[in-house]
Amino acid sequence: MPDDQRRTPKQVRGQQRVSQILDAAALEFAEIGIENATTNAIAARANVPIGSLYQFFPHKEAILDALVERYLTGLRTVFENTLSADSLPIEVVIEQMLTGLANFELSHLGFSTIFVKSETIHAEIVQRVEDMLTRRYPHLTPETRHISAAVGVGIVKGVLPLTAHLPVELVLVEIKTAILSYLGAVLNRH
Repeated sequence: MPDDQRRTPKQVRGQQRVSQILDAAALEFAEIGIENATTNAIAARANVPIGSLYQFFPHKEAILDALVERYLTGLRTVFENTLSADSLPIEVVIEQMLTGLANFELSHLGFSTIFVKSETIHAEIVQRVEDMLTRRYPHLTPETRHISAAVGVGIVKGVLPLTAHLPVELVLVEIKTAILSYLGAVLNRH
């Protein structure tokens, strides 16, 4: 097995241990940042021997990759329930997506830290938004749809962390306003 591959647990006990390690890593990343977190600190927080951690994750990046996959699995449900609702007005779709994303962030400690850093999560969200724009606004060029999706996701990534300091509902209203204003400007230009 190459150094960068993790062992997938087959028994329930091993699966629980992996989940315990990932939960601890999410907390560690949220509290001190991905760069400052260490495998030793994650193992200590998970209350598992470092050897057990290394049995499943050869390094911190493997833990991060596993968390990204865990979050993407949950986010896909959010996207399927919101971005695919083509019959709803765009305002409703954006509001539902933002609410789903905010609820996901609140229920998955460490997500916001990883969301800001992960190119994989960013790329998937941009692609999902781009797909929605393609269905709704086929007259826009592929480049315009891609840029619009990337900028919209950038707005969310930049402003959503303010929910740690301001009421979630108010932040979501402001993000929705910013995205709808931006999208309106894009549609007016094209």
